[in-house]
Amino acid sequence: MAKKQTVKKVKRSKRQPNVEFAVNGCLVTMTYSEWEKQCQKWKEKLVSYIKDIPVVPVTNFFNYSLMLHYCVNSEYLNPSAIPLHLLFE
Repeated sequence: MAKKQTVKKVKRSKRQPNVEFAVNGCLVTMTYSEWEKQCQKWKEKLVSYIKDIPVVPVTNFFNYSLMLHYCVNSEYLNPSAIPLHLLFE
């Protein structure tokens, strides 16, 4: 006959846990809800910064790199000589 298992109820404290982290050598302590609000602000700021990053198509990037190589080394490279399959492995 199997024993009946009892489950202990754990009382949750009404007090929120604190989150601690270091900023410039100082220990910062805040409640979890404050931490969530701050993370949301950081996330919004990060997304706004990511939107400002310029995007360059790969073909333009290779053309600019070939021009830079020619300016620095005075050597013309044919774009077909670049093994593109090595870049996308």
